[in-house]
Amino acid sequence: MGGGWTEKEAAHLLSRTTFYAGIQEVNASVDLGKEETVRRLLEGEPLTGEPKELLPLEQVKADGKELAADQIVDQQTYWLYRMVNTDSPLVEKMTLFWHGHFATSYQKVREIPLMLRQNELFRKQALGGFRDLVEQVTKDPAMMLYLDTNNNRKGKPNENYAREVMELFTLGIGHYTEQDIREARPGP
Repeated sequence: MGGGWTEKEAAHLLSRTTFYAGIQEVNASVDLGKEETVRRLLEGEPLTGEPKELLPLEQVKADGKELAADQIVDQQTYWLYRMVNTDSPLVEKMTLFWHGHFATSYQKVREIPLMLRQNELFRKQALGGFRDLVEQVTKDPAMMLYLDTNNNRKGKPNENYAREVMELFTLGIGHYTEQDIREARPGP
């Protein structure tokens, strides 16, 4: 335990970067030291040295029944399973964060594969640069459906997406102009 790295500090870090940190993970973090704990969190390596096996959706049961890939509730249940059982809890935590930040919903998108693809994008970009993530999200089919880019018509483009990107996802209210919206909207 070097440099004042305490059980309390390790528990605090893990409470911020994981969904569950038991005494085994806290003790392992204290033994590893702060730098190695952070490195392992960023690299998706197990803190305890014991890799967890993520079962495929078809092998996971909830309430005694098998999960079905074509059911959104079962996909959501599987994601919860993944959050708790992953060796990359920080990536999953950031995936959930980005899913909340770039708000889309199955109720509008209505395509499970597109929602899963979007989460894979968030997972892949979870610890990367914000600019790269925004650029990728602008091409994401679930986001495009969610923000009605399919309603663009020649001479009458839908400005909803440009407005949402600037207002909700990046700059905030009052930090862009209507001219910015017109220039950023998707083409016909």
